[in-house]
Amino acid sequence: MKKIIGAVLVLLGIGTGALVWKMHNDMPKAQEQLAAAAFLGEPAVLPENEGRLVVCGGVLEMTAPAVDGELNVTLPSPKAERLTERYERVGTDGKNKYEWKKIYSGALGSRTLVGEAKLGAFVLAPELLRTLPTPAFCREFDGGELARAGLVTYGKLLGSERYLSRSKGNVRGALRFSYRISDLDGRQVTVKAVQKDGALHPAPDQAPCVLEGILSREEVLKDSEESGVMGLATGAVIAALLLAAGVATFRRG
Repeated sequence: MKKIIGAVLVLLGIGTGALVWKMHNDMPKAQEQLAAAAFLGEPAVLPENEGRLVVCGGVLEMTAPAVDGELNVTLPSPKAERLTERYERVGTDGKNKYEWKKIYSGALGSRTLVGEAKLGAFVLAPELLRTLPTPAFCREFDGGELARAGLVTYGKLLGSERYLSRSKGNVRGALRFSYRISDLDGRQVTVKAVQKDGALHPAPDQAPCVLEGILSREEVLKDSEESGVMGLATGAVIAALLLAAGVATFRRG
């Protein structure tokens, strides 16, 4: 069994290394594309930029909040990440031990929710909204909305999470939900994206697409270069660790 696990880790390490190498080869091209982008003084839709990479800064404005249609919950953010957990039995030693386990599939599994937002004259495409960071847990909900949905709220004593559930307490098989949301609504951002039909779409090889603050051309180029180098370093470390762990596990088997 250890040999199989070791082989899998080695393959994962090789795959990660290959992705890092590809990223290394793609970096100069991505920087050239960014340098050739249209840097706009204001977020305005110009016909000559249709289909082109543009960079513009302004205030991100939510025009419609993200809504969890399955639970009928409205989130105060243009993007939210629903985290679903189920209280279930763990272990195989016959003991009645239960834990909250994350659920990723199924009708009520964890998922990304997006609303609508704009930047100046631009609409942000749903695909671009999906790239927004979600650093904060949502702690404020509409009480009437939750009551109609049959949901109650509770939180950890020392944690920042706020959970929604249809069950009170830790009941076997119960589901609980929490949401992480973007905190960029109403804040100044700089976006690197492709202009198409009056909307901004994610630009290949230009992650992250949304940067905090109004940045100059030089600052955008510097941030892109530094992000690329950091990504390469992180990927190389992960690849090395996977290979080392794989070889060690294989030998122990």
